[in-house]
Amino acid sequence: MSQKGKRPQEAEIQNPPGVLTDAQILRFKTTREDIAEIPVKSIQQYPLIPDYKDPTESTLPIVVHTPEAFFCIDGWNLIELARAAGQSNVRCHVYEIREHSDTEMAIRKVEVRTKPVGGTCYYAELVRNTNLLAKFLMDEMENPIVFSHGGSRRGSFFTNNREDDIREVLSERLGKGRSTINAYLNFGWYLNNETTDTLISQNTGRAFFEKAQINKRKWISNLKSDGLDEESITNQISSKMLEWREEYQESGDIKPDLRDLDPPAETEEEGDQTTESSSASTSTDENGPSSEQVNTFSHRSPPADSEAPVLPKIEDVKAVMQKVAETLVGLVHQSSFDCDQAIETLDGQIRQLAIVRQMLTDIRDRAAKEEA
Repeated sequence: MSQKGKRPQEAEIQNPPGVLTDAQILRFKTTREDIAEIPVKSIQQYPLIPDYKDPTESTLPIVVHTPEAFFCIDGWNLIELARAAGQSNVRCHVYEIREHSDTEMAIRKVEVRTKPVGGTCYYAELVRNTNLLAKFLMDEMENPIVFSHGGSRRGSFFTNNREDDIREVLSERLGKGRSTINAYLNFGWYLNNETTDTLISQNTGRAFFEKAQINKRKWISNLKSDGLDEESITNQISSKMLEWREEYQESGDIKPDLRDLDPPAETEEEGDQTTESSSASTSTDENGPSSEQVNTFSHRSPPADSEAPVLPKIEDVKAVMQKVAETLVGLVHQSSFDCDQAIETLDGQIRQLAIVRQMLTDIRDRAAKEEA
């Protein structure tokens, strides 16, 4: 293997420093892409960047062909299997470049697991498309688990709760942590197509969505308390998002915008499922998509005997506790650890555990009273 790409001879550089010609820019660009049978003995491992711990999810080895040789940048295990089986050729996904450079090879070996084959998209497109996928999966007749490909991701949990399982499938298939999927879903909730298209056309980034979310969750809570239907809430939130976007473009910040109406009191006594008692165990936002209301309870303080309430069952309590445990394990195993999102997730779990504790106390006290 040659040394790192050599600098062009000074005499060959005709432009001032920092100015590149088209020919220089295209030196390491892919000139051809193909699926081809390659002699096994012709394929070399590229060791300057270590092979990945988990095997490739590609069904074919990914190979770069330079003037020097064929170099495998992902899927070396498949090359070894072909050799062990005595195959003379192995079918590969081949990228061809006209010049060899160890630096270029190193970039490609890292890029193969970090950049999508088709390139990246706008953040607002990720928000829109993740929400569309969640809807498709929710409307799908099939169990969402069938769309899991059983990849190498760790910490996957399927609970037979459709909405939770949809998030797990999205996490696996999109290669994003569960908290990131939750963020995409929260950011896209109650946005109409026109508003989403505008945010995409303006290349709206994550920072804006995070800033706007503080106001957005309060507005959603207030509008729900007003009894508005989904369409009306969507129209008002979409309109406000465009106003906040203009403010953010002008000042780089968004001021608190909570209307004249104070938000509803976030108390357990009111049983408000859009506030604390509805924080899902996997949620990063109290007012996220409907799946954040799964396995939550409209729970009251110990009532008077005359109310004759139906107490939650121990099985219900265990289900919430299990969901909290799964969320915490998922947080530990997420590929990209975001401190702010982790704190918000932990806050939600603390609230869930407080509810669980009160539920257990009620069950215990009622049992003691019945025995007496």
